[in-house]
Amino acid sequence: MFFFPFILLFLAPSTFAEVITLEPVTVQSSRLSNERRSVQVITEKEIADSNAVYVGDLLRQSSGVDWTNSGFAYIRGGTGAQTLVFVDGIRMNDPSDPNRAYDFSSLDLSQVERIEIFKGPQSVAFGSDAMAGVISISTKKPHSLQKSFSLLGGDQGTFRATGSIASPIRKGISVNLRASHLRSDGPSTALVSNGDIDQKQLTSAGISLNFRPSIKNEVTLGSDISYLKQDLDAGSFLDDPNLNSKTLQKTAFVRSKLSFSESSQSQILLSRMWNRRAYDDRADPGDASPPQDSTYYGTLSDLDLSHRVFLHSGHEVVLGGEWKKEKIGIESRLSPVPLKKNHLLTVGVFFQDRLNLGRGWTTEVGLRHERPSDFGSSTQKKIGLEKRFGSDTKLNAAFGTGFKVPALY
Repeated sequence: MFFFPFILLFLAPSTFAEVITLEPVTVQSSRLSNERRSVQVITEKEIADSNAVYVGDLLRQSSGVDWTNSGFAYIRGGTGAQTLVFVDGIRMNDPSDPNRAYDFSSLDLSQVERIEIFKGPQSVAFGSDAMAGVISISTKKPHSLQKSFSLLGGDQGTFRATGSIASPIRKGISVNLRASHLRSDGPSTALVSNGDIDQKQLTSAGISLNFRPSIKNEVTLGSDISYLKQDLDAGSFLDDPNLNSKTLQKTAFVRSKLSFSESSQSQILLSRMWNRRAYDDRADPGDASPPQDSTYYGTLSDLDLSHRVFLHSGHEVVLGGEWKKEKIGIESRLSPVPLKKNHLLTVGVFFQDRLNLGRGWTTEVGLRHERPSDFGSSTQKKIGLEKRFGSDTKLNAAFGTGFKVPALY
């Protein structure tokens, strides 16, 4: 069990400083409406202005977030294994990874529209793996008629091509198609001189169909696929000209947002993620060691239900449940990897409550109970208090717990 108390203080700007009016930013991925506590939002404009090529380049610029060349993001000193990642609401942490972490190398930044970073434990809202925080990524899905195509070239053999088309089929129904290809001939990832060129190629495509019978009711179906091939090295100080990895990732989902009244809204998300990572390490000239090929398979099926109710002005309650099933497989030429169990089933329920007490005071409480098969149950808690002093100053404090279900191997 890990505990993360944190306190944030926002001070009013000096009267001698230049006053800059910022556009309001709405947080879209939180369970509670427009959650703002310890959340950083990176908008589409900020992504375009950054000139970043990879998602990691952008995350590294965010406060409290670190990034490693291995493709993992760290939040507030946590590890990649303690960071939960969503792409379009789909859980992306790989069950076949020993730490159940997500490799951002499989994501093309040119397809990203928005990134939301939730800092601190988020296990009450999102469950396992959210001990240090959550990164929620939204891809580009315009609903109006739009066509785009772009080409980009740079040094180190960098080349990127992207294209998308969004078109309404009929009133309330639209379709979106998108594809991209990225290639880079970067230097050796090992910290050695005169190392070999480590190439990276990433191809991705996606389709989504959106049905919106009314402003507050919406159904979306979608599927994405990505293929990543990259050259690797045998550690930070060992250059390996033959080691490479190939990752194939596929996702499919159906999401329904329903509003039965002005004071309530329900969401149902059914998703499935497939991941296949293959490592190929042929024998090097003069190297007598045998080939060390291995392949890892992981699937994650997820059913998430939540219902949000506004009891009265300033009082909001969220109730929900989640069902997850993970499954993995491993093939290794060098030595078989025995698996005591190749699947894991988790069921959980959660509750969150936010109440405006008046005079600038707001409280938030939350509770989540999860029961993974074979690992016992876990109950997580969160409590927060906020005090506003005018429009420019606020003091908030929160205490929460986080947990992580052990990986399958």
